[in-house]
Amino acid sequence: MSPLRRVVALTAAGVVATALTQVVPTTASVGTVALPAAPSPSAADDDRALGNGLGRLVAQKDAAGVPGYAGGLVVDQDALAIRDDEGRVLVQLGTATGGDTAALREAVADLGFVETADDPATGVLEGFAPLSAVEDLAGLDDLGTLTQVPRPLTFSGDATYQGAALQRADVLIEQGIDGDGITVGVLSDSYDTATLSVDGGPVATRAADDVASGDLPGAGNPEGNTDPVVVLEDNDDPAARDEGRAMLQVIHDSAPGARLCFATGTDGELGFADNIRALADPDGPCGADVIVDDVRYPSSPFFSDDAITRAAERVAVRQGVAYFSAAGDNGAQNTFRTAVDLLTPAQARANARKVGLDLSDVDPALYAGGMQDMEFRRGVDVAQTLQLEPGGGLFNLQWADPVDPDGGTPGEPSDTSTDFAALLFAPNGDYLGAIDEDNRLTGRPGELALLSRSETRYTAVQLVLARASTGPTEVQEIGYVNDGGIRTDEYYIARDPGIYGQAGSDNVITVAAYDGLGPYLPEATTSPGGKMRYYFSPDGDRYRFGDLRRKPDISAVGGGNTTFFGTDDVRDADDLPNFGGTSASAAQAAAIGALALQKAGGPGSVRPGPLERAMESSGYEHNRLPFSAGDTVFSDDFENDVRLGVVGFPGLERSGSDLSIADPDAFRLRYEGEVPLRSVTLLGDTAGPTAPGATPGAPSGGIVFDPRPLGPRGRYDQGGYPFTLGYRYNVDRADIRTQLLRRVGSTPFHQRLRITFTKPVTEGFLRFGIDRDLRYPGPPSGGNSGDQLGEQTLFAGSGVPAQGMKFVAVLRNGDRLTGRMGGLMSRRYTPTDGFGVTIAPSLASRY
Repeated sequence: MSPLRRVVALTAAGVVATALTQVVPTTASVGTVALPAAPSPSAADDDRALGNGLGRLVAQKDAAGVPGYAGGLVVDQDALAIRDDEGRVLVQLGTATGGDTAALREAVADLGFVETADDPATGVLEGFAPLSAVEDLAGLDDLGTLTQVPRPLTFSGDATYQGAALQRADVLIEQGIDGDGITVGVLSDSYDTATLSVDGGPVATRAADDVASGDLPGAGNPEGNTDPVVVLEDNDDPAARDEGRAMLQVIHDSAPGARLCFATGTDGELGFADNIRALADPDGPCGADVIVDDVRYPSSPFFSDDAITRAAERVAVRQGVAYFSAAGDNGAQNTFRTAVDLLTPAQARANARKVGLDLSDVDPALYAGGMQDMEFRRGVDVAQTLQLEPGGGLFNLQWADPVDPDGGTPGEPSDTSTDFAALLFAPNGDYLGAIDEDNRLTGRPGELALLSRSETRYTAVQLVLARASTGPTEVQEIGYVNDGGIRTDEYYIARDPGIYGQAGSDNVITVAAYDGLGPYLPEATTSPGGKMRYYFSPDGDRYRFGDLRRKPDISAVGGGNTTFFGTDDVRDADDLPNFGGTSASAAQAAAIGALALQKAGGPGSVRPGPLERAMESSGYEHNRLPFSAGDTVFSDDFENDVRLGVVGFPGLERSGSDLSIADPDAFRLRYEGEVPLRSVTLLGDTAGPTAPGATPGAPSGGIVFDPRPLGPRGRYDQGGYPFTLGYRYNVDRADIRTQLLRRVGSTPFHQRLRITFTKPVTEGFLRFGIDRDLRYPGPPSGGNSGDQLGEQTLFAGSGVPAQGMKFVAVLRNGDRLTGRMGGLMSRRYTPTDGFGVTIAPSLASRY
């Protein structure tokens, strides 16, 4: 399993790595790896009117046996395919405007298409088709668009804690509020079909074992919870890992009296929507009062709604079902969103030369409408550096254009107005190729590709977003949400939105994740949101001013140990697997919602809207400006003022790109006073007040400073980052001395950092960076988030914010000024964790 998250869509057995089908053969290098030319399907072999990479999939099938670029960049289109037992691929067929859906059904069935679901609102059919029939399918008179349905994603991180205790659900259980009378439905990958665990070994338990151990309800449950899980539809895909069963264990821990149901969400977009309705059907075998999902189709739009969202909204609004959805685990340098700002082709060529890109092998038609300026702060740069980790990841680019699933009139452009392409270059500027479909024909305003490497090293890739179509465009925003091992290494904002699909609906309760084994702060990978603008109604009509939606809504802690799912975290005292990420937190939130419904009077006693608002107002204070901390220190006479702040987002030291560690401007120190400043000492052992100690059960060990050189990509935890000065005002570099104090044994770690000024400073400002790591059980790691140095709330205890890192300033007259790193603590909304972690007793007290 990836240490960052498990991507169920990318773990299929027998994945075939194939060449980038739209890459011009080249001998360009990527990083230090040569890419020798190899036979490859050309761009002309792809049908660019086939959406979501279906044209690449067909071309790769026709080029069976053709090797990829040895040691280079590849696209695994087959890894995104959902197949049935006959090897057919899941696709969607749109009925053209004025076309006959019944006639289309008959024609596609004659070509071997097996329908599995449909969307009457749009005339779209979903089902399995032989790849050999795709060309004939595409030529049918009544066909609008033809697209591949990509494998969905689920979201599990790498650590959680006992969520029932941390959010105090156990308090309610002791009072007899255990979810009795409430039915909770779960949509995830599978329930009881996995043969392998997430780390590749044999799965440890089956559902019957979990019932016998008391981790799931059913006949033989030792706690007397004998009502079995109702399974409407399971999934026998070889990639399935029974994440749904793990979510059900989380719910059973916090709401053991609730009745539980399961249905897979991984058999297609329209199949997912059908199963939402089936779980909520009051006349069906489940009749859920609460539904929770952790499934996201990467083809779901960023800027409008789809059939899945409409289904979730229908059961919430019309039937009163409280619908929870995982925010996603696309944080930590996975997201990018910016206003469309196109350079003309002439300007683009000039800037490409300036930044070292070679456009000689690029078809000018790919950028006939210009190139996006990726440098949104200042200056101009058409290229943005990405880091591609050895396992690869999913590149998911979209822009604010109508999604047209039926495709309009055959042979004419769809309602999707603009055609963008992703151009890829090596670090030395050599062109590698394009990810490009004719989006005006596919009806999909996006480019979706699984990028990977054939060697186990990290690759820097330069990304250029080019517009192939010309003329005016109404598209205002463009961005990507990547999954897995693709990380933004340049022009990155930590709070760019990563929430999309049904989790973006105002009628869905979207749940972020807190790390229950670390400080009580949002997980590094939880997807940020914020005020996200939706441009189109469910019918495809453009909103006059846009529809602003604020996500996520709340946060929860992962559900704790499971019997089989996840991997054991060294910070946990036991050896059971830990299940983290927003999959676990969403399940935990749904369980607490079930407790509230029981307390309020049972099914139907509270509508989803009021329940959401109650959950939002039932948490403790949190930092309303995530990723930063700061405080002010002053003497009794207010004449000498020291300010210290730090800005840094939660980094992943096991990733290929971590901008938080090597940031020379992370700390900001300012002094203004009548008496010159002599020194400032940072007491790292007082930081991270809610973090676990150096040994299990011990109080926080704070942070340690690590002055070693930066470690290798992907293992930054094997190194550090020495004290490095950044921006300075009125302070000379030569007049600054640093000293590390309180070394931890024979390790390179030190608990304190002192900065001494050899010349008097009465007014000055400086920024600096140094690696800091939390003293967890096991090797120190993390610690680079500004939040970890500031105030944090003991939400499982008193709810009172614990003070942050202490620092001491000494003036030249000997006066000592002491202060603590603070934080703007409140119950207000933030784009990272919504309104914070819902506390179960506080919520229940409202009913």
